[in-house]
Amino acid sequence: MSDLGVELDVATSIAADAADVALSFLQRGVEWVEKNPRDLVSEADRAVERLIVARLGRAFPDDDVVGEEGTAGTVGVATAGRRRWYVDPIDGTTNYLKGLPAWVVSLGLADPDDELLVGVIVLPVTAEVFTAVRGGGARRNGVPIRVSDPATLDRTVITYALAPRTPDQWGADLHPRLRTLMAQALGTRMQGCSVADLTSVAMGRIDATVAGGMSPWDVAAGLLLVAEAGGRITAPDGTPVTGPASAFVAGSPSVHPAILSVLTGGPATA
Repeated sequence: MSDLGVELDVATSIAADAADVALSFLQRGVEWVEKNPRDLVSEADRAVERLIVARLGRAFPDDDVVGEEGTAGTVGVATAGRRRWYVDPIDGTTNYLKGLPAWVVSLGLADPDDELLVGVIVLPVTAEVFTAVRGGGARRNGVPIRVSDPATLDRTVITYALAPRTPDQWGADLHPRLRTLMAQALGTRMQGCSVADLTSVAMGRIDATVAGGMSPWDVAAGLLLVAEAGGRITAPDGTPVTGPASAFVAGSPSVHPAILSVLTGGPATA
């Protein structure tokens, strides 16, 4: 195990316990509110985040914890010169509340320069635990995983997760280009959970995912997982991504250039 073994072990234990708390709320019913239009938060999100923040604070008191729900102990902007844990207590809250399976607990650690170091993702409904350490590979339930290798775009299944502010990141004509991509790919899917999309890519179940409008806690752990599973990740302009980017294409290196080309207005290249 690498010198990040302690961080990986602690994060895995915390995520597993957090998943149990989330499941316990489902069993007894969950109260929720609309924090923004079409953006739900539940009492479970906040309880799970409190657990994660408290445990991380005890284990790594010199690290920042950046969390979605603003629970006491989290920070909105990480402190310069400090490592930071990006925490999404329940990514896919709407799925969670509606009884759909694609929701996760996600913890990602980055260094002071926002280079991703450790990622842990638990999918409670399917009892899957995904882990990644920078330079140490990606695993599902302890078994190494690898991205897929489709030969051409028309053999590629793609997911997408696009928040309302996405056009500002990809360009105002993204949606026509996305329709072009849908027409050229074998199929497209929308799971409603960006982290679940990234675990699917890392496993090779899905060949690529397109995202925009993401927050750091949405994607930190998942992007490291894809990278360590052999995937290619770039921003819309093709710049390599090593931190928690807000807009990106992540997936199999064999079809990444073709997907990026279509989405930025060029011809398909594979």
